[in-house]
Amino acid sequence: MDWMIIITWLARLILVILLGMSVYAISIILERRDFFKKFSLSHLHQTLLELAEKNDYSTLKKSLHSDRPFDAQLLMAFDSSNLQTSRSLARLKYRSAEEGKVSILGTFGATAPFIGLLGTVFGIIVAFGELSSGKVDSNSIMYALAEALILTAVGLVVAIPSVMSFNHFSKMLKQERERVSILQDLIKNGQ
Repeated sequence: MDWMIIITWLARLILVILLGMSVYAISIILERRDFFKKFSLSHLHQTLLELAEKNDYSTLKKSLHSDRPFDAQLLMAFDSSNLQTSRSLARLKYRSAEEGKVSILGTFGATAPFIGLLGTVFGIIVAFGELSSGKVDSNSIMYALAEALILTAVGLVVAIPSVMSFNHFSKMLKQERERVSILQDLIKNGQ
């Protein structure tokens, strides 16, 4: 019955892994929420549209440098006086900061249910091992089955918010990229 102990501990290890994934997913969700709150281009987009109507790009650049340095870097990236290389590097820097670890949320959303299911299979194996031992103790069998089902539930608890957040942040990324494209066109046409 040594294999039963190993399988029991593997199931518990899976629970610890799922709990770790949950904590990491929550930290990513909070970090991305703060990033988009702080660096969303929606404010810049509206301001730039207003200043573009007035053809006042110098005012925008001055206010960005003091208030929103990250947006100022983005704006400078599209400035036609910059070299192509610096524009490309600034775009890459912005894209990297913008994407963050959103893809990890997608990975967690896709894999957590399967990891929980693996733990459930281990738990059911333990329950059948209890049955096959000849000592029919309904409490230990029910405990093993409950432990197995908890692993599936924890896998889903990790996956559902991860997928929802991944979809939400992916939509925000798409909107931000559309704003960047519009800003790029406005700046190119305004100078």
